Amino acid sequence: MDMAAEILRNEGGFVDNPDDKGGPTNYGISLRFAVQHPKLFDLNKDGVVDKVDIISLTPEIAKRAYVLFFYRFENVQDVLDDIGAPEFAGNIVMQMFDFAVTSGPSQAIKCLQRSVNTPDDGELGPNTLNSLKIACEMFSIPLVNNNLTDERIKFYEALGQPQFLDGWKKRANKYRMEVP
Repeated sequence: MDMAAEILRNEGGFVDNPDDKGGPTNYGISLRFAVQHPKLFDLNKDGVVDKVDIISLTPEIAKRAYVLFFYRFENVQDVLDDIGAPEFAGNIVMQMFDFAVTSGPSQAIKCLQRSVNTPDDGELGPNTLNSLKIACEMFSIPLVNNNLTDERIKFYEALGQPQFLDGWKKRANKYRMEVP
């Protein structure tokens, strides 16, 4: 999946910032997340997922985890493909995938829901997909995408971690599109 390679480029390598609530992180996989999935992340097979396993994480394992745990947006791609604007559709899907890696799929879906003015329950069901389709047809995919970017930034601002905010905003804004 080419999108997973892009996420990997966004994430970079090992970081152990004491202010990061996720703990030690490598290629976007935090220790807090990894301990929930020992079969994939207990790399040294000692029965405990710890900092040593995070340091040992390879890009291949990280990309596998992105696809297994964070990519939940095939039906978003289907809706956007139906609208007939493939040159724009990938941007929303890629942004949601990127956002899911930083904050979880449910949060990415909630921000999408807010961007298309539908209840934000974190579930990508028929109401959300229909609202997405209507918003994209009524306004434009770039405008809906930029609304998603704005909602993503609001989410980051509400986290109360100002030391990371500039980086998060830069990452979100790279998906912003020119509105025709």
